[in-house]
Amino acid sequence: MSKDSYFVVIDPTTEEQPALERAIQSAKMTDSKLHLFQCIDQSFEKICGSAEDLDQAGVEKIFLERLDQLALKAKNESIEVSCQQVWDKNWRDAIISATKKSGCLMVFKPSFSHTRAQRSENTSDWTLLRNCSLPVMLIHNNTKWEKRIVLAAINLAAEDKAHQKLNKNVISIANNLARSFESDVHFVNAISVPDQKTSSSEDDDLMIPSCWSGMTNKSVPKTALTSAFVAKECDADEDHVHLCVGSSVDAILCEAKRLDADLIVIGTVARTGIKGRIIGNTAEKLLDDAQCDILTINSSNPSLPH
Repeated sequence: MSKDSYFVVIDPTTEEQPALERAIQSAKMTDSKLHLFQCIDQSFEKICGSAEDLDQAGVEKIFLERLDQLALKAKNESIEVSCQQVWDKNWRDAIISATKKSGCLMVFKPSFSHTRAQRSENTSDWTLLRNCSLPVMLIHNNTKWEKRIVLAAINLAAEDKAHQKLNKNVISIANNLARSFESDVHFVNAISVPDQKTSSSEDDDLMIPSCWSGMTNKSVPKTALTSAFVAKECDADEDHVHLCVGSSVDAILCEAKRLDADLIVIGTVARTGIKGRIIGNTAEKLLDDAQCDILTINSSNPSLPH
């Protein structure tokens, strides 16, 4: 499969397929192909709508026909489509395995709201964020990208090599998306608030979002980050760079709401074990609070081609 293909996770339990709708829009903009993937097992027999008991072959046939019908939506838009159906009880790991072998460029997957307790378990989003070797587009709705405003979250103050590499990937992918999808890309860099206020003078380069009432720039330490510096690093105009005081999650959500963003691009660092389940990461904390799609990448993800 060529590198200009998108991997689309199909939810076989519902007729609504927001990931497919978004992937079709993207494929039309970029002249790309689609690879549709769904995983089923014997438990799906009860939703086949048949009065007869079905064996594995019978269940597979019914769901493969449904998958073919979904593929027609893309074919009717003159998009080249391939389909894959697997039989596996562990559908989360099946998705990961299939993405590794697919040769695709990016994964499109529907994302559903969960409680914080549910997010601490191995949800499919959780699994993909930690283990997928491709950028993952989590689709919250199937509305059209009419404005196509992209907000990329970066942390240029990071000193470790892993996060520095992650920043480069986020910047590269965000700018490539801007070119491929004719999007208007913005960059947000959060600056942590110290425990105690400093006596430093105000720095006009730092923006205090209106949603954080009562906060002043005097609570922010002097930093090497300026709008001009970040703009140069991101190859962006200064008015598309937003240095915000506060936590990463608050800064991203506030800017996304202010800009009415269609997509948030964010890097993610995989955490495993108890620490990962308790702490989580910025990308996971955004999943249920952001009102737009989220594209997550990690330091091993390749940049999208121009």
